Amino acid sequence: ISEKQTEVEQTGLDTNGTTKIDLNHATKEQLMDIPGVGEAKASAIVLYREEHGLFQKIEDVMNITGIKEGMFQKMKDSITV
Repeated sequence: ISEKQTEVEQTGLDTNGTTKIDLNHATKEQLMDIPGVGEAKASAIVLYREEHGLFQKIEDVMNITGIKEGMFQKMKDSITV
């Protein structure tokens, strides 16, 4: 697998061509590029994924402690599943 192919799998493009970060495949470092997500939240997203499986919809990120509606509103345009 090429580096470029791996990068494409970890991010997605929305209909406007804007790169979105895939909650199911992004690394902790990539998750930290999401608005409002620091190291602790990125680690929590990775841990949640490992314990509960893949996110089914972007709203599932609110199942993580500390990510509520307000933070989700900041994140939603930057994430995909």
